[in-house]
Amino acid sequence: MNDLDAIAREFVSTQFNPDYRDRLQQTLSDFHQWSVLIELFEEHGLAPLVYDQIKTQDLQVETDAIKILKGLTVRHRRHWQALQKALFEIASLFRTHHIDFLCLKGAALSNMLYPAPSMRPMCDLDILVAPGQATQAQQLLRDAGFDTQMAFTGYLKKHHHLPAATRRIDQELVMVELHTQALSPDMRTPIDWDRLSESKRPFTIDEQRFYTLGHLDMLRHLCLHTFTRIEKVRLIGVVDMIRYATVYKDEIDWDRVKRDYPFVLNAFRCLQLLVSLPTELRELAPPPAKQMSDVGKGMVPLQDTIRTTEGIATKLKQLLWPPQWWTHVFYNVPPEKSLFFVRIVKHPALVLNWLFNKSWHELGDKLKGTG
Repeated sequence: MNDLDAIAREFVSTQFNPDYRDRLQQTLSDFHQWSVLIELFEEHGLAPLVYDQIKTQDLQVETDAIKILKGLTVRHRRHWQALQKALFEIASLFRTHHIDFLCLKGAALSNMLYPAPSMRPMCDLDILVAPGQATQAQQLLRDAGFDTQMAFTGYLKKHHHLPAATRRIDQELVMVELHTQALSPDMRTPIDWDRLSESKRPFTIDEQRFYTLGHLDMLRHLCLHTFTRIEKVRLIGVVDMIRYATVYKDEIDWDRVKRDYPFVLNAFRCLQLLVSLPTELRELAPPPAKQMSDVGKGMVPLQDTIRTTEGIATKLKQLLWPPQWWTHVFYNVPPEKSLFFVRIVKHPALVLNWLFNKSWHELGDKLKGTG
């Protein structure tokens, strides 16, 4: 972990533990690499939160840094306003044509967990629809002026969402992804219309009602999405997990989480090596008794490994020996237990399955003359 990563994590920890404020201020007292740190904040989706944190916790930082963070906050606010217009338009369109939908990730969380929606940066709108209505829904987006393909081909044929639909709204590029599953099939834990653990939950935007996943499905979605195959775990996903578990702690059926989705609590345990959790979550998920290597790092995505110019030894390591910390979370292995079976059997078998599926679809496309 380098110094910039450590500072970014310290900002997150201080959000949930204000007592850390003085320690963070001490860290920042002689810090001057703000332009690089702010780039890191943007990479992790934290810039508006950090700007708000500096103001509310009265942190003393360089004036130029505050100006840059304020500018980014304004930019994210403008983008969210365009996304909101798109969401309202899509909601009206889908309701008119009797297409049921749920808002996923930031489209819901930004309005459920944060003081202002723009404080939770979003690249796109993620919307879950029933597989049987997906083609009609995508066609409706196209008819409404969105630029999009109707479906993926090849390896992505069974992708969990349709090709992104894009359109300019108020000079902002808005992207919409219609999901038939909330998670990639690679995650082996389907979340779709037919496999929900609880009823959908309502939330409001400007007094208009929308729906999202129930608590159990939201927790497992947040956990598995945050720890998907990604080279560096994004801190905004971590913040989402912690905020959701904290805000809805008294409504969540934690006994059922422990029984049916133990990987959620295991993820919160492992997160404590990355950031500091609020006391109430530490009681639910006791911190690990041992340290792990490569905290914050994930598995390099399959496509990135295949396309890299690195040598075969590096590629094999990326494929077959992912970071210890990420592996404990992804395979739901408690910190106290060995990864031996996962390293030797489960992970290699899963990688072979991923590679086989990719190769099989690509071969099929070539035989059909579409590759």
